[in-house]
Amino acid sequence: MNPQRHHLIYLNPDAEITINSCHADQRLIKNEVLYWLNKGLPCIYATQIPLQKKLNLGLTLLLQNKKQRVGLQVDPLFVQKQTPPPQLHRMQDFFSCHYGINDLKSFMPPVANIAVYGSFLFHFLSGCSFVTPDSDLDLLIHYQGQSWVDLHNTIDELTHKFNRPIDGEVRFSLFGDIPIKELLDVAAEKVLCKSKEKVELLAKAELYEHYPLL
Repeated sequence: MNPQRHHLIYLNPDAEITINSCHADQRLIKNEVLYWLNKGLPCIYATQIPLQKKLNLGLTLLLQNKKQRVGLQVDPLFVQKQTPPPQLHRMQDFFSCHYGINDLKSFMPPVANIAVYGSFLFHFLSGCSFVTPDSDLDLLIHYQGQSWVDLHNTIDELTHKFNRPIDGEVRFSLFGDIPIKELLDVAAEKVLCKSKEKVELLAKAELYEHYPLL
């Protein structure tokens, strides 16, 4: 088992979990989490705490039409399976049915390895209305040697295609996940970088040393 951030983690029905939430009604949160898990729906693999034996997972619940983020901790023994988040082009039927977005399979921006997470993923998984008119489309782009121009054009094309803001991260195998907006901001000298076990500020100069096409 070697999951990465944003991977989908499916737990056994009898999993023993610890729930972390700032919501006032802890019993409600626990019942909603158990209901989600009993439906066989996954949690999200989060940044881990080094040397901690339990896994850190995340989950977004929909309570009275408001999104509530919850943290969970669970022993790895209770993990049933794990999968990467779904690729954008494989969600054609979902986007066509719910948002009138067609031709995703033939729509090929300069960057092809693009996964979906955030509100659209939770809608896709649960069928519940996690997405609002103001929701961004959160994407995880796996960097594959593209130039800054390619990445910029990709975001422009996706913004036009989906008619909503595009947010998310670009994954670099040597460092971790960097916010799209920070990466494309030419004035930014440092970017936030989230890996499997740490969050740090990374100098763009160091990033460019390893990825000169940027």
